[in-house]
Amino acid sequence: MAAALPFIGAVFGAISAVKQHKAGKEASEMQEQAADRQRQAALQQESLGRKNQQLVLKEGAEQERRATIEEGEAAASRRAAAAASGTTGVGSQDIFMGAQKDKFLEEVDWMRSSSKSRGEMARQEGKTSGDLTRASAASTDASARMTASRADSSLWSGLGSAVGGFGDAYTQYGKTGFGW
Repeated sequence: MAAALPFIGAVFGAISAVKQHKAGKEASEMQEQAADRQRQAALQQESLGRKNQQLVLKEGAEQERRATIEEGEAAASRRAAAAASGTTGVGSQDIFMGAQKDKFLEEVDWMRSSSKSRGEMARQEGKTSGDLTRASAASTDASARMTASRADSSLWSGLGSAVGGFGDAYTQYGKTGFGW
């Protein structure tokens, strides 16, 4: 029976090596799946950034539209007030009205610029988030390859040890008989 122990140990070593290899390959596959999910998340983050950009631009356009309506109403009120005052100083009224219109146009330009800037920031945030998630996916992929490589190494190392165990057992007991 003592002679069989090295052979039994070698068999169990081979079985263990195969199990470790299988577990390593499964872990590697799980990491690859996680990397795929990360790449999908990166695409979604970039898409969300673009959608947020469009939303900000639409909100800006709506603010501009409302401001234009309000300014039109305010300008009409100013004209009505000037007419009701009975003043005939058309030149100063024209200068005042022109200055108010110029001020409003500057505000509208600022609204557009601000909206475009905020929209670009929203898009860039989505892109940056996507880039970071994509980098994480690349790291996860590298881990998956490393895990798979370690699983292969473990298999060959374990099988090599098992073969060595068979050789040692044969050397020790093969020439003299196994005593079974």
